Amino acid sequence: MTELSNAEQKFGLRYFQIDDGWQTAVGDWLSVKPAFPNGMQHIALKIKEKGLQPGLWLAPFVASAKSELVRRHPDWLLKDPKGRPIKVGWNPYWHGWYYALDFYHDGVREYLTGVFHTVLEKWGFELLKLDFLFAVAIAPPPGKTRGGVMWEAMEFIRHLVGRRRILACGVPLGSCFGLADYCRIGGDVHLAWRHSMLSFLHFRERVDTLASLHSTLGRWQLNGRAFQNDPDVFILRDGNQKLNPDQQQTLLTINALLGNLLFTSDDVGAYSEEQKAELEEALLLRGSQVIRVFELEKDLWKIDFEQSWHTCLVYHSAGRLIPI
Repeated sequence: MTELSNAEQKFGLRYFQIDDGWQTAVGDWLSVKPAFPNGMQHIALKIKEKGLQPGLWLAPFVASAKSELVRRHPDWLLKDPKGRPIKVGWNPYWHGWYYALDFYHDGVREYLTGVFHTVLEKWGFELLKLDFLFAVAIAPPPGKTRGGVMWEAMEFIRHLVGRRRILACGVPLGSCFGLADYCRIGGDVHLAWRHSMLSFLHFRERVDTLASLHSTLGRWQLNGRAFQNDPDVFILRDGNQKLNPDQQQTLLTINALLGNLLFTSDDVGAYSEEQKAELEEALLLRGSQVIRVFELEKDLWKIDFEQSWHTCLVYHSAGRLIPI
């Protein structure tokens, strides 16, 4: 890692999170890819040296079909009534199918206890982004509901993480109330405004920027009450994305106003002066008192909030913001 730029210091960055891809396989959380030759503890220390808190992505309740965990411990997998492992989904980046783990199996709990101890106490990470959490409750055992399993699993995770921070993702929101520090409140942002194919298929959990904003606009009241809202990343960079400037500004402004955890995968130090000014202006909205958010008509939203003793109105319409 290089020294933090003046821009990065100016914007008060807090976390540097390592996302999916550091592990050799999903489920094999103590096996690190050769791309990290010095190990994850070294990475966490380097992040701390820059004045940031290190974060790490994990999916504790799923395992890839190609993982050593599945090969060595097939008895740890959640089974259907015919005794077949339950497939949670298919991911090309994970080389195919992935399965749910049986949370009530003693081996699973012992394994996860060891994983979290290593990640937090030995490697030194301070924020854990825990993803695909819904999988733990996909097939509840007799006498338990999905909601009950999800709540017990979240309590278990809270106990393991202790004083460190949890960013819960891919999880029923109610099970995170009071247990997660941050929670993703919608689907992933896309590199374009819409994901045409997934939208055409009416896939509700699709990667889609407009769909993500709908969740942010509809769930704003959870922020600071149930947990701190994570509306997913903003994108201001020029390359490797298909959002126009109005759409970029809309995404950034609404996320800054209605969320609390503001992430980006951009290289903030490479921003132009105009991009820096746009980010700085959006950050001024943080801490505003949001009074009301409602939809005037399809994809035309009104946000009423107070800042510096003035009432402000913002309209959002298919990628445009109009301050009133």
